[in-house]
Amino acid sequence: SASVRPMISYWVYLLYTLAKIVSLVIAIKSSLPLNQIVNVIYTEFDGVLLGSITSFWFIDRSMKKIGSR
Repeated sequence: SASVRPMISYWVYLLYTLAKIVSLVIAIKSSLPLNQIVNVIYTEFDGVLLGSITSFWFIDRSMKKIGSR
C-alpha cells in the first residue's frame, strides 16, 4: 500500500513531538535555565532522526522525478 510509509513517518513525528513536549514540561517544572532546556529538548540524535526522515521524503521525490523522464 502506498500509504504505509507516509503513515509510519507521521506516527514517528507524532511520537517524537509528544516525547519532546513531555521533556519540555519536565524541564520547565525542574526550573532549569533556558540553555539547559534547549540541550534537553534538541540533541544530536534528534537532528539525525528528523533529518533522515525529511531527507528520505525529499530524495525519494527527486529520484522519482529523475526516473520518470
